Amino acid sequence: MIVLFEELERDFRSTVDAGTLGEAFVGWRSNHSALHRYSDAQALIADFRDETVSYESTEDPLFALCGLVQEDDDLAISLVLELYMPSLRKMVGENRARSPLALEELESAAVEGFLTAVRNLSPGQHKPHRALTRGAERRVLAAVRAAREPRTQPYAEVPETASARGAEEEWFAHIELAGDPKELIDEAERTGLISNFDARLIEVTQLGDVSLDGFARWVGKSYGAVRQRRSRAEKKLVTWLWTKARLPGKPPPRRM
Repeated sequence: MIVLFEELERDFRSTVDAGTLGEAFVGWRSNHSALHRYSDAQALIADFRDETVSYESTEDPLFALCGLVQEDDDLAISLVLELYMPSLRKMVGENRARSPLALEELESAAVEGFLTAVRNLSPGQHKPHRALTRGAERRVLAAVRAAREPRTQPYAEVPETASARGAEEEWFAHIELAGDPKELIDEAERTGLISNFDARLIEVTQLGDVSLDGFARWVGKSYGAVRQRRSRAEKKLVTWLWTKARLPGKPPPRRM
């Protein structure tokens, strides 16, 4: 049985062998200065996968390709998927052992999340590579969580009431009011205010559709530990934003 990733790679090779990708790339190069330094698609792929090449140097070519994807260019979609296929394969492999989903279902979730992130990418967005892989990761985690959750009732061990959830959502709104939450979280991580783990935890559980319990199961920690860690990280964020905006008084208290 050919699973999704194999089918996508087979389709990509067919565009290379038929010369259709090469012809398209010539046109892309003429319209996008960020692609001028690449003789063909294979040179672009080699640059993206070369560990000695910085992520920053490939951001402009990535923005150009994502713009083509947003115009529904099928060949650009195939090329962008091929560029990130090693990362997508690694992500699916890391989740397969603890997932009740079939391999093809995991791969489908990864591709869906990835392409959604590609279509939502804005020109000049900070850390675009990470935005794309996180988009795929969020969708995979959500699919795994949905497959594990009972259809009739929530997990019995989750001690979270509706009022508690409402309080957390109301409190998190203070972060959202300060600007784009994703950009603020990224900035906080860059400054060392919160760790990469905390940034990912807040992003996938507050901005994505992954539950705290689902995230806890995925990372192998207890629900309570993960909730406390998110609470501490969010408190740091709000205090930082309050100071940054030079607002009067003290930050709002954290209600649990």
